[in-house]
Amino acid sequence: MLKSIRSIFKIPELRKRILFTLGMLVVVRIGSHIVLPGVNSSVVLEFMREAEGGGLFGFYDFFVGGALGKATLFALSIAPYFTAKEVVEWLGVFIPFLRRLQMEGDEGRQKLYKYTRYMTIVFAIIEAYGMSLFIEKIHTSNGMYAVSNPDWGFRIHAIFTLAAGAILIMYICELITVHGISNGVNVVVFGGIVSHLPNACIGIITQIKNRELNYLTVIILIFLLVLTVAITVLMFKGSRKIPVIHERREIGRRVSDDETKLVSINLIISKIEPLVIAQSVVLVPITLKIIFPSSQFFHKFVSYFNVQSWIYLLVFCLLVIFYTYFYNIIIFDTRNKAHNLKISGRLIPGVKPGIQTAKFLDNILNKITLPGAIFLAIIAVFPHFVVSVSEVSYEFAFFLGGTRLLILVSIALQIILDIESNLFMRHYNGFLRSPKRKGRGRY
Repeated sequence: MLKSIRSIFKIPELRKRILFTLGMLVVVRIGSHIVLPGVNSSVVLEFMREAEGGGLFGFYDFFVGGALGKATLFALSIAPYFTAKEVVEWLGVFIPFLRRLQMEGDEGRQKLYKYTRYMTIVFAIIEAYGMSLFIEKIHTSNGMYAVSNPDWGFRIHAIFTLAAGAILIMYICELITVHGISNGVNVVVFGGIVSHLPNACIGIITQIKNRELNYLTVIILIFLLVLTVAITVLMFKGSRKIPVIHERREIGRRVSDDETKLVSINLIISKIEPLVIAQSVVLVPITLKIIFPSSQFFHKFVSYFNVQSWIYLLVFCLLVIFYTYFYNIIIFDTRNKAHNLKISGRLIPGVKPGIQTAKFLDNILNKITLPGAIFLAIIAVFPHFVVSVSEVSYEFAFFLGGTRLLILVSIALQIILDIESNLFMRHYNGFLRSPKRKGRGRY
């Protein structure tokens, strides 16, 4: 492990990529502390605390490193860019022109990137306008408002500032993708979540000093953190191997023998999507209560559907399981997979090609989806369980499970694989590979 870390800095290109990525993350963190002109950030922070974490706003704020909770330059962060990318991908399903571009290789991707940038500007302006209206309405229980002079002057200024911040984030993400390590969007999200870790650790230390937590509880929490991360990594990397035989073929005068390969179906195909969508859905009532503070209906409903109630946790678990099955069916199309195996001359031993192969894959998919869905549901409610049995804050508990832990582990694994591929290309051992291959020169 230590040799692999030292090897990173022995390769000039890889060293430059890592340092460039870290430099861009520093720029993002600086922008996340530049407060919008005319906004009292302390009022926004107090509002988030009073509004039970801010609902969807608080959930989103965690991914942008607290930029929304402080009403800063990067409050929109990657939201417009991510929305534009998703819209372009979905439009490619329905618009033949975009579908052709998706199949044209690098040249088509470059054109799609250009359209994505244009759409990012449009979404940035729309979302910036909505954000300016939202910030104007923010106030605390004692009547202090975040914006002292809410008018069109403030809105136009906020729209240009927030949109410029979102476009700058888009540019930084693309720079990281080209000149840095891994996917730029993933790295920025990873940095935003990790930025909350120091405050969570400071909170734990403060609780120890105030004798609200004892050392035994802290040791148990650290053990749970390591155990949860280890199990999550195993679940993400776990897969079901299916043997596939390539039929004997005649190529000229040469006859190729049957070749057996393994096709893998991941235990958790959908990764983090079910948890993110389920979390967004269950936070809708709290968000509506924030948007309509005078509504007695939402106040009464949220009193029964708060984050500590068994109804909330039960609905959360059921939504996670439902969306896991839903996304697995969409991502892993068994009929399309069976068709591709048939036309390529490959078959599963003992299973007829075509419909029988699709049914066989459906059966396997249903069997491996259930344990994966149950695991995601347990991870989703685990932080709430930790908070209920200890004095730990939610800020630290969410690093023991939930959406944030899954995103951190998922992105960290991808970053490690990207670094490993760079090391392995230059004949160094990776973090997970050993021993070193012999007979190869060093870079």
